[in-house]
Amino acid sequence: MSIRPRLWSICLAVVCVGCADEPEDTGDPSGGGSGEPSYPLPVFVDPASNNLIVASDRHEPISMRVDKIYPNNTALLVNDISVGTAVFEKPDLQLDEQELLFLPTGGLTPGLLNLQLLTRHDGDLLLSTPVELSIVPSETVQPVAAELGPEVVATGKMIAHAGTSGSAAALLVREDSGSTSVVHVLFGWDPASSYALGLPGFESSRHPDTIGVAAGVLRPLSEEQPMVLQVAWPTGAAPDALVGRRLTAEPEPTLGPLVTLVDQEQFDDPAIEWFALGRSLVVGDTVVSEVYAPVDTESSHPGDHRLVSRAWNAQENSLGPLRHYYSNPLEDFDRLAPALDLIGLVGDAPGAVSVRRSGSTPALLVRGEERWALELGDPTAALGLASGAPAFVTTVRGALWSWQTWGVEQSGDIAVLVQRTLPGTPLQHVKAVAGGNEGVPDAVPTGEPSVALVAGTPRLLVPYGPETDVHALTVATNGMEISAQPLPGIRCDAIVAQQTLAGNLEAGEVVFACLNAGEVRLGTITLG
Repeated sequence: MSIRPRLWSICLAVVCVGCADEPEDTGDPSGGGSGEPSYPLPVFVDPASNNLIVASDRHEPISMRVDKIYPNNTALLVNDISVGTAVFEKPDLQLDEQELLFLPTGGLTPGLLNLQLLTRHDGDLLLSTPVELSIVPSETVQPVAAELGPEVVATGKMIAHAGTSGSAAALLVREDSGSTSVVHVLFGWDPASSYALGLPGFESSRHPDTIGVAAGVLRPLSEEQPMVLQVAWPTGAAPDALVGRRLTAEPEPTLGPLVTLVDQEQFDDPAIEWFALGRSLVVGDTVVSEVYAPVDTESSHPGDHRLVSRAWNAQENSLGPLRHYYSNPLEDFDRLAPALDLIGLVGDAPGAVSVRRSGSTPALLVRGEERWALELGDPTAALGLASGAPAFVTTVRGALWSWQTWGVEQSGDIAVLVQRTLPGTPLQHVKAVAGGNEGVPDAVPTGEPSVALVAGTPRLLVPYGPETDVHALTVATNGMEISAQPLPGIRCDAIVAQQTLAGNLEAGEVVFACLNAGEVRLGTITLG
């Protein structure tokens, strides 16, 4: 039989992968009695119309019945790209001998996905009838309501979130007193389970917009084990070192030894003339850091801004080797920021951080099955408006290769770039609301925006402090249109939402922390 030319590379891969024993020949499936055996084509049993329409805020499973699927032999093609050979199970996509199951979490990129099943037999490549999965923008972006509790749960200057939700999460509040800084750790976001961790060598003046302290949660292997929080912070004049400690929650909070996670000696590049650390994040058992390491301090070159990571299991007191991330040709990678990893949240193990590529293009550093790797997306998908590089950037990583990357400009303009990162599908949209329009203040935010997921739609939460008419704002998109909604009564200098899928539940709500005039209160976001 003949197949489309662009399928040949995929088909060759399937021929190589599908080297398991041949399934039994079942004869002519039509029962026509021709006498010549016929190998059955893989088939989508439903949808019968070979077309399925899904809204971009879909967050319920999508089940498609399939038949004539052979383990290790039948591949699923999406837009002519093989995404796995049966039987496979991914957080957002599963295929077995009876069912193809999609597990979307919302925030889907509109566009068309062409699905086909392909089986190898005696040199033939047998294709099913294709099914078109049409992702369309949700009809409306539903408004949300935010409510803030009266109780002050902590005091400080900046806030951040570690972990996911429930007992495997912590709220961090940095408090400065002269040249001394401490971070108050609220285990499970519970003010009754608080611990003050000193930060020797930390210079708070270098971190006016972010907390500066990074933390990650080592998830317990059993209910009997306590939660372990790994906290890291920069030190030194540049700063030129990243240090960290283990903080164990129960039965009494206990500290592990102070360890050096990253410094110039470990970087091991004799060609550089300068070494300084930028922002660092801790995700589970991995610490990721920006490094500014130019080989010529008088002239900048692509690759001066780099990313490094290393495994850090403070529970076992072990450190892995320092890993460097490069592109060919060399590019700068900076503006490290938390990402809302919806795919990781399905397995309760987020594994993605937001990165800026070459000063304008979104990228992600993503945990794979064996190691972390850069996902670069479309190199032409520049984020930002004419006013310049965004002051803040963050990305939502959704199911079916969907990205939403948000940028907030110094001018107050807010833009979102929506793209699909599956090869061969360069669909992208950039939408924006300008400062001063649609209730968006004509001002730079007073703190780093955070992202919450409510009813399948990611919502950017932006704090503006007391100097503007709008003190806090939520901005959302259905993949085609962008809309802003002020949050009356919510006054925040800084805001951070829990990373959770709880907002997708029928009566779901997302918990957030609001810092106002040095006081931290907890609130909830629900559908309005």
